[in-house]
Amino acid sequence: NIPYARCQAVVNILQVMFIIVLLGGSSYLFQKDADRLVIGPLGKMAKLVATLSANPLAPIEESETDGEYETDFVERALKKFGKLLQIAFGEAGSEIIGKNAAADGAINPMVAGRKMQAIFGFAILRHFTDCTECLQEEVMLFVNSVADIVHRAVKDNQGAPNK
Repeated sequence: NIPYARCQAVVNILQVMFIIVLLGGSSYLFQKDADRLVIGPLGKMAKLVATLSANPLAPIEESETDGEYETDFVERALKKFGKLLQIAFGEAGSEIIGKNAAADGAINPMVAGRKMQAIFGFAILRHFTDCTECLQEEVMLFVNSVADIVHRAVKDNQGAPNK
């Protein structure tokens, strides 16, 4: 009976060791996937938000690949949102917002502004209604092309286009 008990003990030890190796390998693979699919992308998004809160005009890197996971879509949307905010704030507005939000993260509308000298320009597309009727859904491509030309001209002359 003793040899049988020893054989059973060896089988039980091997079974426990197999389960330990299986659970260890599974937890390693789970951790690796969690880092790649969740923790890494969330860390990049948190870094982007922290960068933009410190400097609202900080450059935003474009992703090289089209992601297939939900976190990739959220990250792309966050980057687009940041770029839209940069356009909406402009150079002067982003400085004010950056100083205002940098203190504790909350927006205080009573923070004093500062005086600055500026020249403001305004551009209008004449006969825009006619353009809209002719171009229909492609009218935004036309508007964006004109805006690109104007923005490049302003930047080439040391200006800061706002919208």
